[in-house]
Amino acid sequence: MKRLILILLSLSFSHLIIGQTSEIVEIVNGHKGTLLFLCGGKACNGYHVEFFSNGYKKTEGKFSKGKAVGIIKAYFQNGNIFDYRYFTNGNLTKVETFDSTGKLVKQLDWKKKKSITYEYGSGGLLSKTVFSWKHVGWKNGKTTFYKWENNKWVKQ
Repeated sequence: MKRLILILLSLSFSHLIIGQTSEIVEIVNGHKGTLLFLCGGKACNGYHVEFFSNGYKKTEGKFSKGKAVGIIKAYFQNGNIFDYRYFTNGNLTKVETFDSTGKLVKQLDWKKKKSITYEYGSGGLLSKTVFSWKHVGWKNGKTTFYKWENNKWVKQ
């Protein structure tokens, strides 16, 4: 009897750590970055983890009524982080993307009516692009390029 209770407690505890596991599907809702996440065909609720067939995590995060809460993490099949997606009130506000070795290669920020993209190379920041949102769509952006000079990044 003690052994059965211990097994049941272990299974319950592992479910709390792992969370719910099912396919996580993203559905984009318009230009504002609002996403609806479906887990097993229904709106995601609570903590969910999706795994690759090799056992490594594919996607994980917390959800409420289909909306992401805080940070959603996506991974490469080797287990390294692919990106962090930051959400506020269900809206995507920032994305940090990494290469398969874990180096930051791109960062996107959405602030008010601007989209700012930073691209990085082996030595650091390479470019920054800013787009403004108008009621009819995205306006042409401005890209600033950088080079490493005298131990600091300078605009080209």
